[in-house]
Amino acid sequence: MEIDVDYGVVPYFVLVLYNHDWPIYNCIDYVQKFGAGMLMSTLSEIMPKKHARVIDLVSAAGVNVDDWENVQGGPHKAAANPKYCYEWAFVQPKKVVVLNLWYEALVERNGKIVRDLNMRESAKEFGQLPYKAIWGLRALRMDKAIQKAINSKLPIRVILCSGQRRGIDQPKTIASKVKKRLLDLVPWTVTAYDWNTGQCTLTRGN
Repeated sequence: MEIDVDYGVVPYFVLVLYNHDWPIYNCIDYVQKFGAGMLMSTLSEIMPKKHARVIDLVSAAGVNVDDWENVQGGPHKAAANPKYCYEWAFVQPKKVVVLNLWYEALVERNGKIVRDLNMRESAKEFGQLPYKAIWGLRALRMDKAIQKAINSKLPIRVILCSGQRRGIDQPKTIASKVKKRLLDLVPWTVTAYDWNTGQCTLTRGN
């Protein structure tokens, strides 16, 4: 089931309800009913509160996940399909781009929530770590997804991830572990992108 929603304004309590296990469509109903001036703008208000599955959030964002079932074990193992479940970005052509962002890496700037990143540089750094070439490939695919959003004028939906995040300079420490996830009800946009370097700023809202 797909619902055409104007995500331009989302009341604070909508996300609170979603974080406390309200069905997503009930939350969307609130989005449709409430007017402007209620866009969430503080980090504390969008902190993930529960552990949702990537496949469910990606699907809710508008990406077709039928191919996830093409794994040993079939539909029952679809959510754990390694071809998809560890990816950082997803693209549904002509419809939407979905990005995974660490909640802890977000900042507030001029009344907006933003994320500065350079996935090309990250790919280079990952390439210097033993046995982590796959991270570099995921970083480059995320950069391509951002480019796709720009070139095709696609909305960006963000899955906010919270948990134990390992730094690139800590290759021998315990691996990053996501403990909570949330599909942000507000779309994000690319507000700055350097095509030469890949330096990018993503901003919550329009």
